[in-house]
Amino acid sequence: MHRGTGLNYSIDRLVDSYRRIGAQRMQGLPIFNPHLKVEAVGFTPWQGRLLGVLITPWFINLVLLPDAQDDWSELASGTAEVWELPAGEYEFTVTADDAIGVHQSL
Repeated sequence: MHRGTGLNYSIDRLVDSYRRIGAQRMQGLPIFNPHLKVEAVGFTPWQGRLLGVLITPWFINLVLLPDAQDDWSELASGTAEVWELPAGEYEFTVTADDAIGVHQSL
């Protein structure tokens, strides 16, 4: 698994941040499955960025991480960005968080 990319972004940081979110905010909610743990699966380079699956006890998402040339700092959380994947165009939702950084998910 590729563990780092530009803007000091790392898969380890992503996983650690979502583990903290799970422990602090998600446990006890009806969508939280305590039998699952936060995992990053299959992250691979794609068009200079990292693309992979993030599994948490409350969701499974396809996640796109920025590369060193991407400046996603102006993207607002909750907005959509369209990306052309081999299977077609998909809208990814922007997540901007001080602990996690800016990433996009589907």
